Amino acid sequence: MAVDHSGKIVSFCTFRVDPPSRTTELEPMGTLAEYRSLGIGRALLCEGFRRLKKYNPTLLYIGGAANNPAANRLYELTGFTQRIDMYRWVKVI
Repeated sequence: MAVDHSGKIVSFCTFRVDPPSRTTELEPMGTLAEYRSLGIGRALLCEGFRRLKKYNPTLLYIGGAANNPAANRLYELTGFTQRIDMYRWVKVI
């Protein structure tokens, strides 16, 4: 997580590791609107990648939203490639 000078959380990301399969998932991740485009999210991702090396992962995946081009661009800039399109099914009860 990243905090500003007052200690307020301005950005965060979470990695979940599954050691048996050596896969890792990045989710959730977020940055407050007024702190976007400052390189904070990218710095957090890069630090997360550095910390993940000890697990020797073979695959790191993230679920991105098609309607979030800024986030998708960040993922592309940090080495992710789009592999599949997914649907989310919802039932209101």
